[in-house]
Amino acid sequence: MKYRTFGRTGFKVSELVLGCGNVGGLFVGASRPEQTAIVKAAMQSGINWFDTAPQYGQGSSENNLGSALQKIEDRPYVSSKFRLEKEDLKDIPTAIEANLMESLTRLKLNHIDLYQLHNFLGHNSDGRTISVQDVLKPGGVVEGLTRMQKQGLINFTGFTAKGHSMACLEVARSGKFDAAQIYYNMLNPSASRMMPSDWTGQDFLKLMEVCRQSDMGVMAIRVFAAGVLATDQRHGRESVLTEKTDLRDEERKAQTLFQNIGLNYGTRAQTAIRFCLGNPDLSCINIGIADQNQLDEAVLAIDLGPPPEQLYDELNLLYQRNFS
Repeated sequence: MKYRTFGRTGFKVSELVLGCGNVGGLFVGASRPEQTAIVKAAMQSGINWFDTAPQYGQGSSENNLGSALQKIEDRPYVSSKFRLEKEDLKDIPTAIEANLMESLTRLKLNHIDLYQLHNFLGHNSDGRTISVQDVLKPGGVVEGLTRMQKQGLINFTGFTAKGHSMACLEVARSGKFDAAQIYYNMLNPSASRMMPSDWTGQDFLKLMEVCRQSDMGVMAIRVFAAGVLATDQRHGRESVLTEKTDLRDEERKAQTLFQNIGLNYGTRAQTAIRFCLGNPDLSCINIGIADQNQLDEAVLAIDLGPPPEQLYDELNLLYQRNFS
């Protein structure tokens, strides 16, 4: 395992982060012994970060991760998230504290290393989406998180860059957050580069560049595009977070991609991970898994390292014709 510095936090984090969400499914649907075994195996491989959220299995992911961590001696980095509902906007700091205390109880921890806003970002608040104003204003999200930091309940703050791209950029430019989870994969690398005019998908407007300028930690999410890049088999938990695309279009693009590049860079999942490894602006790569075999496959991708430039050249041609 290799390690990178997570922005201004100074954390030395493994290039792989084990995500405990619904798409991978392990920390929502597997047995407690299986979950504990995976946590131990992940840490033995060098992974030192686990990412979860209350929304994963309605709290079961946090519960299950917390129970597994009780059975090991070493303490990895742990990140979790909170999502504000419309009624929470009347007193945002109080709502954040209530969410955090519930997560700490489920995780059986006295603090969380990185606590992240999990709403979609936009220019109006409607429950699912929170406005940039409600994030940055006095009495808003930033103030609520700062209070939790002063109490020693969280170390650092972050947000998930989903929703309107300009809103994500505005929050990142504020310099108020230590980290961002950013959508980034072979189908949509727009958070790191300009895309050709014929390419379709949500344009994240080189968001990573803004994060780099603010010395923020950057965690890549959806590197498998909810599993579409890793396999043609569907498990029913796929969800598309981005605008201007849908699951069928993602599948079309993935099929065209691998028809063109084949398996010259490892398995499909390994190719997706190695693609991310080639980006120096990324601090770490958040992946979800279902079993030990998938963990082993991902760790081997780290051993293989970043891909040759040929992969990026091949992808550039595909972007120019929108995977046609």
